[in-house]
Amino acid sequence: MNKIFLNRFVNIVLTLRQTGRCEYMVARDEIIMLCKVMEMKTSRDIDDTSITIFKTILSISDTPISSSVVSHLTGVHRLTVRHHLERMKDIGYLKEKKGKYIIKFESLRDYVHFKKKLMIKTYEELEKIAMEIDKEVERKNYLTIIGEEDE
Repeated sequence: MNKIFLNRFVNIVLTLRQTGRCEYMVARDEIIMLCKVMEMKTSRDIDDTSITIFKTILSISDTPISSSVVSHLTGVHRLTVRHHLERMKDIGYLKEKKGKYIIKFESLRDYVHFKKKLMIKTYEELEKIAMEIDKEVERKNYLTIIGEEDE
């Protein structure tokens, strides 16, 4: 994500929190991009339900909210809302307490930093695995060259 995108998104979130409304046409592409990057929006979400729910959660970020209330605010069926809220919880953006959901981080930037650290750790683990595989392949190639079979 580039700096211009993040600045525009922060302004959109501030507007949403202050007015309760979002300049949807201006923000739509940025919010879709953010939801995809954050793994909230999937290819199955053709009607942008995740985005509707995400914007609702952002607008009341300091208040725990149930799936029923989000359903009422968005007009989306409660079970569909629950599915999306659970997805947001699974990716680490929300936490759940007594059937209500709340944003886990002080800001989106904090969430992005959390994901960055997680990605770095994952890549470090992948690098170790790749090195082990490379060593095993080199050993097998060496044994093949010298004519011994590894049994």
